[in-house]
Amino acid sequence: MQFNREVWLMILGLPLDYCEEEYIDTTVGPFGKMLSWHKDSNNKTRLLIKARVVDLDSIPHFVVFTDTKAMDSDSWTIQVEVL
Repeated sequence: MQFNREVWLMILGLPLDYCEEEYIDTTVGPFGKMLSWHKDSNNKTRLLIKARVVDLDSIPHFVVFTDTKAMDSDSWTIQVEVL
């Protein structure tokens, strides 16, 4: 798979406990590769991520995020916006 477009993404709804590089990679992984990210301490509701993707159509509007694959684990729906 060739990631040929570089985009800025705004991630909304990621729980504060999961604002770490490994969890952000997990969120972006199905459709792209994270290059860098910016966490604004004044605004805890969003993350700005620079990523490479195949094309803009491959970016979903929402991603389901879970911390484990167990059936009884917690999950969240995270909104993804292309800037």
